[in-house]
Amino acid sequence: MRPGQVVGVDVTYRCRCDCLFCFYRGSDKVRKPEDVPLQEVTDKIDTAKRGGLTAVAMVGYGEPSIAETVHDILNYAHGQRMSTSMITTGVTGLHRFKTFYRMGMDHILLSAHGLDGTMDEVLKHKGAFKKQAELMDWLRSEQLPFRTNTVLIQQTYRELPEIADYLIERGTWHFVFLGFLPHYKLPEYLPELAVDPRELRPYIEDAAERLLEAGVYFSIRYHPFCCLAPKYWPYVTNARYVFFDNREWNYPLQVHNVEQLWKDAVACGESVAVQGEPCSSCVARRHCGGWNRTMAANFPGCVQAIREIPEQYQEVWDRDGGMFDLNPVNALGPAIRGN
Repeated sequence: MRPGQVVGVDVTYRCRCDCLFCFYRGSDKVRKPEDVPLQEVTDKIDTAKRGGLTAVAMVGYGEPSIAETVHDILNYAHGQRMSTSMITTGVTGLHRFKTFYRMGMDHILLSAHGLDGTMDEVLKHKGAFKKQAELMDWLRSEQLPFRTNTVLIQQTYRELPEIADYLIERGTWHFVFLGFLPHYKLPEYLPELAVDPRELRPYIEDAAERLLEAGVYFSIRYHPFCCLAPKYWPYVTNARYVFFDNREWNYPLQVHNVEQLWKDAVACGESVAVQGEPCSSCVARRHCGGWNRTMAANFPGCVQAIREIPEQYQEVWDRDGGMFDLNPVNALGPAIRGN
């Protein structure tokens, strides 16, 4: 394991979508017509740089591509010799993304939450699927890298194999199965979105096989090991390993004290994990981390203790990060064009 190198910076509250699963849904900050002050963003980048981080990802609260400060942030980060990326729906105009790549942005992470009408429904934005397809077509024609994430909710999960096929064809470099997780409390809208992980399993595994066959990197973010065949366990990243995921954020903003970072990562995982049985006696807890107690409580019986260590993992089983290190994408740095 090596610490994650990415700092996630919120850059704007503006947004043209109203995603069903939005982490900030119900917050009075969502879709306010203002950006996060540039000084606040650059201060965080400075802190991350001092901590040894090498990459900046522009993220929520809103849609980063429409922030008036994007060009300033790109120039500042590049001046600090840090690579840059952005999580985006990609529906805000092709010309914007042409400019970002021309300025040296490493890649974008596209929120590809369904096919055609499904994506429009999930984002609550008419024409979103078509606009995103135009952007992916341009990226492929220019041989520019992009990654994708697909949230696993009621509206999307049955399409997962077809979504994987579609994004493989379009040229995604890294496909993320993004588990819908209410980290700390049970939101009132969870029943509208959440899916029992046992029901997700065949769709995740089918899509994963298509990605493996195509040679496309993938990660399964936030899923219990007991609801997947052992073959797919190395691709899972639960809360315990987020600080070591080079495709996620290093929240402590430091990489120098790996021992302390691991303690922080374990504490982060335990803050949301199932406590007690069945997870306390599961032999995979060191690697799964106890998944998520809010979701487990919402789907009684969905998690079961794993009793036997799969033979193919015997050599890495007693090593922290042993399973995590088996996913080839985790061995790479955060910058795609720099890998």
